[in-house]
Amino acid sequence: MQQPVSEELLRLLSVLYRTQSLSLAASRLDISISTASRMLQGARELFDDKLFTRSSQLMHPTPRMVKLMPQIDRMLEDMATLVGKDSLDPMKAERTIRIAALDCAYTMFVASAIHEARRKSPGLHFSTTPISIDTFAELSAGLVDLIIFGTDCEPVQGNIHVQRLFSAPYCLVVRESHPLVSIFKQKGRLDREDIEPWQVISIATPFSRLVPRSVLPWFDDADQPHGITIPYHAAAIFELLETDLIGEFAEPYARKILSLVPGLALLPFAGFTTYQWAPTLFWHPRTQQDPVMVWLRGLIGLEARRIRDQFHLAP
Repeated sequence: MQQPVSEELLRLLSVLYRTQSLSLAASRLDISISTASRMLQGARELFDDKLFTRSSQLMHPTPRMVKLMPQIDRMLEDMATLVGKDSLDPMKAERTIRIAALDCAYTMFVASAIHEARRKSPGLHFSTTPISIDTFAELSAGLVDLIIFGTDCEPVQGNIHVQRLFSAPYCLVVRESHPLVSIFKQKGRLDREDIEPWQVISIATPFSRLVPRSVLPWFDDADQPHGITIPYHAAAIFELLETDLIGEFAEPYARKILSLVPGLALLPFAGFTTYQWAPTLFWHPRTQQDPVMVWLRGLIGLEARRIRDQFHLAP
């Protein structure tokens, strides 16, 4: 018996089309690889086509699958719009909300908003994913409900809603016994020649097909010399404790780190770059009036306002 065309099946096909990996698609959807495999087999019977063929460890869509994708995306968007127009009480909602965010934003204000949402509405579940090269396409396809990214300059297609939460300067973080700490204490400042000899932990994440690699700003807003490149802010903290590398973080996040992790020091980086950390919400028009998403965006906004007021940041 053929399985019906369900939202879960359409999401699997959509994620598989974009990731070209059944295991990665299963992980994104929080299902087992065996469940994903059974669903794919059912889809092949339903559409009377292989849909995907394996080559060099990747699942490549067949011509039939390529033709189906625009219809699948439209169906997923229609389903999401139908839910969004429901006048359900956010406090009684039962659903999974998918958020794409870097670990620094999650730590700073997303986690607190999620905890508050779950406290008042225990039927809500959350699935968070890192920013990837397909994140904005997944937002349009309904595979991601909300993006929190560190700039509002990301080019988006269509009428995606954009809301900057605040703007914050960068600073340096090193271990307490780092030579730069002594230099700063002696001079009361850091000059470019003081900082340049030290290699940097570069936080790099893929986030756009137009800009396939994002790195933090450095002197004169050019790429910095880096010793290690990793995609996780939290992992960088442990590298700093064990090495002479220096890290560059948004100042509010750095101060939160220092309040939780002993053995680190914060040093000024003002004047060396014009860039600011500007965490920004991105959401699709289909969730604009969705009561659950309106409520969640409000909770995130309240957490961001608390940080903005605490550190006297610009909106």
